[in-house]
Amino acid sequence: MLDGPSGESLGKIVTVARRSEFRNRAGVNSRKDQEMAMAELNTKDREKLRSTQFAYVDSKGEEHLPIHDESHVRNAIARFNQTEFESKAAKERARRKILSAAEMHGIEVDEDSNIHRPSSPHRAASTKRGPRGD
Repeated sequence: MLDGPSGESLGKIVTVARRSEFRNRAGVNSRKDQEMAMAELNTKDREKLRSTQFAYVDSKGEEHLPIHDESHVRNAIARFNQTEFESKAAKERARRKILSAAEMHGIEVDEDSNIHRPSSPHRAASTKRGPRGD
């Protein structure tokens, strides 16, 4: 493979140049800007969404993790473990809604992802009579 002036392979230089060209065409200058441009929702647009378009609505009525479009579903997947839930059941309901929205938008979720595993079992492992399954 040919080497560039600084000893890097030209293939690597071309790939970096293409990424920069794509970002510049999209009006995005940095990775941080690109991420922010993907899942942007202003207050006016957020207020137009129904509560069913959020993965989680707490007891105060505050809505968390919008899932109305593909970019917001991806963002909800990424931020799922950063969100505080009122209960394990609420976390499990939100997890299922996010996975359902991902499927609806054609987003493949990695099998090893935290959101792919259930938050916790819904049944107690043991009861007053002893462990379950006996």
